[in-house]
Amino acid sequence: MINDVIYDQGGAVFNVKSSEFGAQGTGLVDDAPAINAALAAAGFASGDWPQAGTTQGVVIYFPPGVYRVDTSLNCTGGQYNLVGSGAYCTVIAGNTGSAPVIDMSGASYSSVCDLMIDSLDSMPSVLDNPSTLGILCSRVLGPQTEPEPPAPAPDTDPPAASLAQVNLADVNIRLPSTFTPGEPNSGSVAVYNFATEQVNYHNVYLLADTALVLCNVNLFNFQSPYMWLPTCQQSMTVVNVTGQSSLVSTGLNALRLHGGANANVDAFLSYQNTADPSSGTNAIYCSEQWTDLQWRGDMEGFQSLLYIDNACTDPPVQVQVVGVDLQGYASYTAGYSLVTLSGSSALLGGVLRISPTFTTSDSPLGQLLQADGIDSQVVQNLLMYLFNSAGITCGTATQFQGNVVMSVEPLATVLPTIQIAGPNTGNVIVGTDMTSVNGMVIAGTGTSGACPPASSAGAGAMYFDTTQGIPVWSNGTSWVNALGA
Repeated sequence: MINDVIYDQGGAVFNVKSSEFGAQGTGLVDDAPAINAALAAAGFASGDWPQAGTTQGVVIYFPPGVYRVDTSLNCTGGQYNLVGSGAYCTVIAGNTGSAPVIDMSGASYSSVCDLMIDSLDSMPSVLDNPSTLGILCSRVLGPQTEPEPPAPAPDTDPPAASLAQVNLADVNIRLPSTFTPGEPNSGSVAVYNFATEQVNYHNVYLLADTALVLCNVNLFNFQSPYMWLPTCQQSMTVVNVTGQSSLVSTGLNALRLHGGANANVDAFLSYQNTADPSSGTNAIYCSEQWTDLQWRGDMEGFQSLLYIDNACTDPPVQVQVVGVDLQGYASYTAGYSLVTLSGSSALLGGVLRISPTFTTSDSPLGQLLQADGIDSQVVQNLLMYLFNSAGITCGTATQFQGNVVMSVEPLATVLPTIQIAGPNTGNVIVGTDMTSVNGMVIAGTGTSGACPPASSAGAGAMYFDTTQGIPVWSNGTSWVNALGA
C-alpha cells in the first residue's frame, strides 16, 4: 500500500474514502470533487484523447456509504472500473439535475458494479436538484477542452470514436418521474446508451420514466459536461440484458429502441406509477429501424408489449423491425394489443409467443397483434401463437403475408378472432382440429369414422379420407368427393 492505494500485479485499487481523496460517504456533503480526484489520480483522465486510459486494471472502490454528488462523475474518454460494496451498501445520491450522475461518454472496456444510483430517497441526503439521468454512455467527438468539431457534411461518415464494452453488473438505479405527457423524448432515463456497442447489463434494476434507451442518434438531446457528443447518426449494435434484471417505467417505456440491431433482453418489464397506475403505455417502444430484437420474461402494467411507430423519424420513413423473437408472459390492459403497429411500420420475420393474462369478463379482449393504421404497413413471415382468445386485427393499409398462426383452440373459434382487411396472401392458420391455408380450410387426414362433422368444418373444408383413399370436401352439411357424391 502506497499513499492509501493498494497495488498488486494486476493493477491498483483506489479507495475514494482514503485520506488522499477524502470522500465522506455521509450523504451530507458533495463527494463529487473527491471522487473525481480519485478518477484523475488513477490516470483515467490523463493522456491525450482518444488515447487516454492507459492504466488498465485500476479499480475505483466505494466503501459502504451514501455519496452525494452535485456534479457528474467524470468517467469519460478512457477505461474505468467502478466497484461498490453492494447495491444497498454503496449509494450514489444523484443531485446533478439533467446532467448524468455517471458520465461515461467516450469510455470503453469499462464497468460499474455493486452499487446504487438513487435520486428518490437516499437518506440522509437532502437533494435539492435530483438527477434525471443515471448513466450516460455515448460516442464522442472530443473533449470540451478542444473546440467543438464541425458537423459532418450530409452522407459522410461522422468522426465519432467507436466505443464498446461498457458493462453494468448488480447495479440499481432509481430516478424521479419528470416526463411531459405526449412527449416521448422526455422525462428521466436510468441508462442512456447513444451508440456504445457490445455492452452487457447483468442483474440490473433500472427505474425511471424510461428505464433503458438504446439509440443511434441523440434522441433525448442529453449532453455531457466533459465531452462533445455527435449530432448525427451512428452505429448501434449488440446489447445484452441478462440475469435477474428488471426494467421499470414510471411514466413512459421500459425499453426505448431507435435505430440499431441485436438487442437480447431477458428481463422483467414493469410499469409502476402510484399516481396513475393504469396509465402505462408501451413496454418496448421502437421508433426507428431495428434488426434482431429478442425478449424473454414477464411483463405487467403496460397497455402493450411492443409498439412500432414512425412519429419520431424526420423525415418520416417506414420503421421496420426485422427478426423479432418475443416469448414470455404478459399481464396487460384489456382492449389493447400486445404488439401494435402505428403510422408507417413493418414487422418482418420472427416469433411471437406471448401468453397474455386477463379474465374472460374483460371486454373487449386484448389482441396479440394490431396493425390498423392509415399508412403503409407490413406484417410478414411471422410465427404467431394465439393464447386465451387473443386475436389479430389488420386494417386495409396492412399487407399480411406469409405468416403462420397457431392456436390452442379449434379453428372455428380462432378464425373469428383474426380480422384481415388488407392484402392477405400465403398465410397458414392452425387450430387444434383443422388448418386454414390462404383462406381454404383443411380439416386434416384420417379415417372415414374420424372425419369431423361437415357443418363444423364449414363449406370448402378439405379432408383426406384414408379409408377411401381420396380427398373429400364439405359443402356445409355433408362431405362430398370430387364428383359431388
